[in-house]
Amino acid sequence: YLTYGQFEYYPSGKIGPCAPYPPGILKNRDFREYKWIGSHLKTFKYFLFKGIHLIDFLDDKGKWLTSAADMAFMFPMLEMVGSKITFIPQVLYVYNNANPLRRDKIALGDQLRCDKLIRGRAKYSLLKLK
Repeated sequence: YLTYGQFEYYPSGKIGPCAPYPPGILKNRDFREYKWIGSHLKTFKYFLFKGIHLIDFLDDKGKWLTSAADMAFMFPMLEMVGSKITFIPQVLYVYNNANPLRRDKIALGDQLRCDKLIRGRAKYSLLKLK
């Protein structure tokens, strides 16, 4: 129902931090309490995305999140599918770490603020999937 893969940093060629979630995190669906590893490249069933509440894309002032949007949709979907997650260890994406417009370079404070806000939100219910 949901996959995420591995990426490689450009220009260093270093492999990203993505990995399978540990069994305890999967069992308890504690993705928000664990380090961020559900990164590029992601695939998921459309109905999962449609199941995310609009408010989870907004900040505490009702404005659209300006950073960490992938966390805003991945955490709810990870929680909804539980163990129906596949990690793809092959490099699927090249992340341009040299880009001067990277969000963590130009707005690290905003990125950290959004990360904290998203992680503090309520866990989604587990769906009954076949």
